[in-house]
Amino acid sequence: MRPSIYCLLPLLSVAGLYGCATPVDIGNAVTTLSPAAVASNPAVLPTLPVAWGGTVISGNKIGDHIQLEVLAYPLDAQHRPQLQLDPIGRFIVIVAGQLDPEGYKPGREVTVVGDVIEIRASKLGELSVNYPLLGNSRVYLWSREPSPSNEPHFYFGIGVGLGH
Repeated sequence: MRPSIYCLLPLLSVAGLYGCATPVDIGNAVTTLSPAAVASNPAVLPTLPVAWGGTVISGNKIGDHIQLEVLAYPLDAQHRPQLQLDPIGRFIVIVAGQLDPEGYKPGREVTVVGDVIEIRASKLGELSVNYPLLGNSRVYLWSREPSPSNEPHFYFGIGVGLGH
């Protein structure tokens, strides 16, 4: 007796939803504003949290928190930074708690959800630049492996079955 297709539909629906789930929950965070756009207009800070991602440029432990400087890139559908695209600015994030700064070395990919609490003036070589500073932040540290492609994969082959 074969199971009815109607019995398999709930299982397939759950599997399909799981395949679409993103590992980073950004809630109602804004993804359409870049760090460069926010830094260029310090009089108007976003009222909602923002979700930005990129690669860590530097990280410093200051008291009971870590301060990260991040080179931002556009996020993909999984909210992972798309390093093959052009950078969209820089930002600073304050992460409270006892995090291991070794995990946040330069080059690591992060996605951050937080509130823009101020625009901080800093130096970039000889240039004076403004960086958005994120507080009340959640930081997702990506694994070093690239994210899987969303393109379908097809495999063809010839199989041989051996039985008793």
